[in-house]
Amino acid sequence: MRCPYRFALGWSRYMVSEMNNLSASKLEVGPVPLYHQLEQDLKARIASGEYAAGSMLPTEEQIGQAYGVSRITVRRALETLDVQGLIRRRRGVGSFVASPSSPVHAVHLTGSLDAFLLTASELEPIFVSLDQRLAPEDVLAEFGLEPGGKLLRLEVVSRTREGPTAHSEFFFTPALIGKFAAEDIVGSEPIVRIVERKLGVRLGRASQTITPDKATGRTADFLGIVEGTPVLYAQRNYYTTTGELVEIARQRYHPERYRYEVELKAGLHSV
Repeated sequence: MRCPYRFALGWSRYMVSEMNNLSASKLEVGPVPLYHQLEQDLKARIASGEYAAGSMLPTEEQIGQAYGVSRITVRRALETLDVQGLIRRRRGVGSFVASPSSPVHAVHLTGSLDAFLLTASELEPIFVSLDQRLAPEDVLAEFGLEPGGKLLRLEVVSRTREGPTAHSEFFFTPALIGKFAAEDIVGSEPIVRIVERKLGVRLGRASQTITPDKATGRTADFLGIVEGTPVLYAQRNYYTTTGELVEIARQRYHPERYRYEVELKAGLHSV
């Protein structure tokens, strides 16, 4: 039987070694955001094989201490690496370098958040419910909260002249509890713009993941489609300029009333 003390001692030595490796990588305050510098440095370490596929990264706290940055900065960098498919974050365990042989091909694109929200304003939100309820564990983990916690949740159905287009649920930072009411949803203003006003913050960025899904009974009823019909599922995480997560939007779109288009332009040096 393996001795727990020996295992703990070995793990402690391993993490001290990892900390020593990271200690030489202090970041510099300047025009390049700290989270981007951290993301690029960790990405280079993964590419060089310093962190092999399947290996565990140091904890958020340890990375923050080694690089001299806040945990918010660390989380923002790790979240970007996760979106890019370079690492996988396991709630309550840590972050691990992803295997390059993953069967999922991910494409990472960057665009204008303001332009995206402008198109979102073309949809009319129809209020369904707003309450404080037990949130899914993965949502709580995104906010850095323990399982079993409650968050403010909003449910709406968005529509155009043709009919219902999206069934959406929004989970908000605990700081919004008591500050957001159904009466705040007026016209076609994007929900996250209301969140900005209520919290007195500005959005800095958002990450979006789009995957295929099938309509459950509730979504099917709201969208007027048959249960099990393929739909487009999108999750968007909205962050302030300081990197704080304030909203998670989960939306399922009508297959005949929503299309996602991306225009790709060649750079000046393309060949």
